[in-house]
Amino acid sequence: MVVVVVVVVVVMVVAEEIVVVVVVVVEVVVVVVVVVVVVEVVVVVVVVVVVVVVVVVVVVVVVVVVVEE
Repeated sequence: MVVVVVVVVVVMVVAEEIVVVVVVVVEVVVVVVVVVVVVEVVVVVVVVVVVVVVVVVVVVVVVVVVVEE
């Protein structure tokens, strides 16, 4: 009977540690995914801003050249 109680307690402690490790791993994975998504969004926003600025500069240059002629 004592052996059964000891085995059950050991299994419960090990299971609790496994659950804690799994929760920590899941939290780390979620944080990494959020960081990657934020970085991708920032990169997309920067690319869009650069493209818009380039288009505006090209349009202004074309308008200035056409107006001067």
